[in-house]
Amino acid sequence: MMIKAYVEIPSVACKRVDPHHMNLGMRYAYIANENLLAGYENFDVFSINCYKITPYEDIEQIGKITGMPVMIGEFHHGALDRGLPATGIRGVTSQQERGKAYRYYMETAAISKYFVGAHHFTLNDQAALGRFDGENFQIGCVDICQRPYHEFIEGIMQTNRILYEAADGRRANYDQPPKEIPRVGF
Repeated sequence: MMIKAYVEIPSVACKRVDPHHMNLGMRYAYIANENLLAGYENFDVFSINCYKITPYEDIEQIGKITGMPVMIGEFHHGALDRGLPATGIRGVTSQQERGKAYRYYMETAAISKYFVGAHHFTLNDQAALGRFDGENFQIGCVDICQRPYHEFIEGIMQTNRILYEAADGRRANYDQPPKEIPRVGF
């Protein structure tokens, strides 16, 4: 009841004031228990972070329970070949492998009928000395000096050019998971 009220009260108030905008939900870190889904009927889209190699199972699970579109609010893959000394939540071997990880993630997500989009976290690497919670991950499209990780960016661009073809079955889905390394971070 508490979770339902926590979701419902602000959702109903916002819809009353602004009925013409979508409610993208709470952007849950993850769903550890189905009780966390209480009040989902107040959303237009169910948003969740998903730091896995593929979000497909999470998208399908939430989509089947709620019948709603699902958006990924955060995901990333970091590498240690350049930039900061921490991979973030998911680590791969190189910038080129980050591009492959992005493609694998997005194309496996796109085959779910519930998937409506994802936000890669983040544009810039985090601060070298860490942000407020100590994170200093090499997870951006650019490093702390604003130098692009070209191999990673190329992987993003290649993926986004063909993503709709993969989603609707006109192109075979990319089926090569990235080479992961153990997480390095705080």
